[in-house]
Amino acid sequence: MQTRAHRVSGLLSALIIASLVLTACNLPMPTTGQANNNDQTGDTTNLQTVTQIESAVIGEAEGDVATRNPSDADFVAAQIGDTLELNGQLRTGEASRSRIDFVDGTVVRVGPSTIFTLTEVSDGDNGLLKRLEMEFGKVWIILNGGVLEVDTPAGMASVRGSYLAVRYNEDTGEYWITCLEGTCTMQTDAGEVTLGAGQQASVMGAGEAPSGEPMTEEDFQDWLDNNPEAQLVAFDAPNTISNFVWFDENGNGTQEDGEFGV
Repeated sequence: MQTRAHRVSGLLSALIIASLVLTACNLPMPTTGQANNNDQTGDTTNLQTVTQIESAVIGEAEGDVATRNPSDADFVAAQIGDTLELNGQLRTGEASRSRIDFVDGTVVRVGPSTIFTLTEVSDGDNGLLKRLEMEFGKVWIILNGGVLEVDTPAGMASVRGSYLAVRYNEDTGEYWITCLEGTCTMQTDAGEVTLGAGQQASVMGAGEAPSGEPMTEEDFQDWLDNNPEAQLVAFDAPNTISNFVWFDENGNGTQEDGEFGV
């Protein structure tokens, strides 16, 4: 009888322990565990956001347009919606053009026979800082916040709150910019110039100091021909009146005798 009682008692103990174990398995995770799990989810979200910021997206690809991201062995044909990653390159062939879009709404239109590298996209004190290193070719920048800088072998151009076009010819060394709206800067080894709306500057190599001059009739038309966005601001530049554009010889914003319309 005593042995049987011990067996019954042991069986009851085993059932009680099993019940406690099953109950424990169904309990919610401790608060500390929940906090750690949420932190991991938050970290993943942040990484996805950073990945989106530190890149650009192909918005247009017409003709021979190719990209080479750091993980690519060679250039591959670009498709609309493709990502141009940090330190990735974009190349256009003859009679080809493209557009890349940044997360802050900034647009860079890329002309024919151009190649550049996306060298930086980072948060700065004044918004998103974007930097391109252009080997040759031409780009038009429609800034929508932050700063965008274009490095060329002859110098650097930057734009803040404005529309900037940059061209560099590797054969001649010509480095040229136009500032359709806002404030633009051209910098070379020999000096620096700040341009306002409706001004342009050009140098032949890094050893020449830049100086500002009024944009020409051809400069304005170049913007209008290549950038739908320019329609919004071209007629508000200092050397325009309403919907009339003229060549402002002295850059004073007033049409005078001898300054003919575009």
